[in-house]
Amino acid sequence: MTNDLAKLDETLRTLDDLNEEIDKVKRYLEFEPDNVFEQDCYDSYGNKLGRLLTLRHTFEKLKTRYESS
Repeated sequence: MTNDLAKLDETLRTLDDLNEEIDKVKRYLEFEPDNVFEQDCYDSYGNKLGRLLTLRHTFEKLKTRYESS
């Protein structure tokens, strides 16, 4: 039980960090690329956003698991 509480606490902190990073990346993507360099940057940050959203989903599942144990 105590181990699960520690894991839940760590998971909640990780979710907070991920949400902050997701918000930052979304702000970075608030432009229309004008050239190939900007498009490359835009695409890279779009990929990063996708990875962060996947991580958040994973940690939300963990959170649910720890809360129910």
